[in-house]
Amino acid sequence: MSRGPSYPLALALVLITALPSAAAGSTKVSGSSRSFALYSDDPQTDTQSAMFETRLRLKLSAEPAAKLHSELAYELAPFWRDKTTPASTSRTYQGFSYRAGDLENTLYPAAPDSSDSFVVSQNLDRAFISYRATTFDLLAGRQPVAFGSARAANPTDVLAPYPYNTIAKEERIGVDAIRLRAPLGELSELDLGAIFGDDFREDKSAAYLRLKGYSLGTDFSVMAMRFREHILYGLDLARAIGGAGTWLEAAQVFTSNPDDDYLSLSAGAEYLLAEDLYASLEYHHNGAGTTNRREYLTNSLRTAYIDGGVYLLARDYLIPGLSYQATPLLSLSLSIIYNTNDRSTLLSPSLEYNVAVDLYLGLGGFAGTGGKSGQPGESSEFSNYPDLWYASLSYYF
Repeated sequence: MSRGPSYPLALALVLITALPSAAAGSTKVSGSSRSFALYSDDPQTDTQSAMFETRLRLKLSAEPAAKLHSELAYELAPFWRDKTTPASTSRTYQGFSYRAGDLENTLYPAAPDSSDSFVVSQNLDRAFISYRATTFDLLAGRQPVAFGSARAANPTDVLAPYPYNTIAKEERIGVDAIRLRAPLGELSELDLGAIFGDDFREDKSAAYLRLKGYSLGTDFSVMAMRFREHILYGLDLARAIGGAGTWLEAAQVFTSNPDDDYLSLSAGAEYLLAEDLYASLEYHHNGAGTTNRREYLTNSLRTAYIDGGVYLLARDYLIPGLSYQATPLLSLSLSIIYNTNDRSTLLSPSLEYNVAVDLYLGLGGFAGTGGKSGQPGESSEFSNYPDLWYASLSYYF
């Protein structure tokens, strides 16, 4: 990706110029400060490490005119780590694929290398303006674009998906896009857009057409997308059945290499077991994966992993979850992703406590179990995941 100030700063300057022109009452400043203390135990290297990261986010939004809305969001992220800890260990960081240009990711040091224990990164995550007409909405600039109703793995979300073991998922990663949304009826909508990659190159960009509607008690959407010279056809269904919320999301991807074509599907349900207890279960089929653990490494070189946002290595998964509101201020959850092919498991317990108004304490982690082997390439999928435990403190304003 191009790293230079011209394109992203131009976006930001347009919005900053528009903000003062808005009426004082229509301009809003908000943001958050989220700090994470992390401890990691990597079974592959038999090393333990500690990290501390803070994400400071400032958001400005305004209504420059009756039908216009502008939004700007910028993040600073200081990150401390052991010198032996790779920067990729941070589970709050995500790369930025669909951006035509960007600011330098690292503010400090000026010439970072793998031995730096203190790094400050930045992210211009939102810089868009929207026009709301009577018959359509038009959005242009850096904005969130995400698809799919599945809870754990979204087959149609190939633009900026979050891996399962990412900690900070509150804000979807901003991508550079022009998007048109037009209502076709009370419960239907046409959504089409262009998403731009490195230097607006066609082979790094995407475009989609999506139709949303409601029929026979079912919310549905169908989608066609071209991304990085590949074609995706998607279907998403959601409805209530017997008191449970259910969903089915599927994508068939035809890649530039026909041998790499794949089908991805997620189907599941969630149900209120008691007044404060939710349970969910999702089945995920990853057609790009393999049932042979010895092929995990070579199979991960396929198109789905390079361009399609796929990160799971096997073919079939069961993903149960529980969520319990213990008190109005305390919530507990447990989610599990079970690889049915190699029988490995990734456990993810979490706790969140509302300490004060807009102040939250979180505890949680990810722990992998499964068959391990001393031979390279023969261990189960989640036995290779580092155990990661964290404490977080989040303040919103």
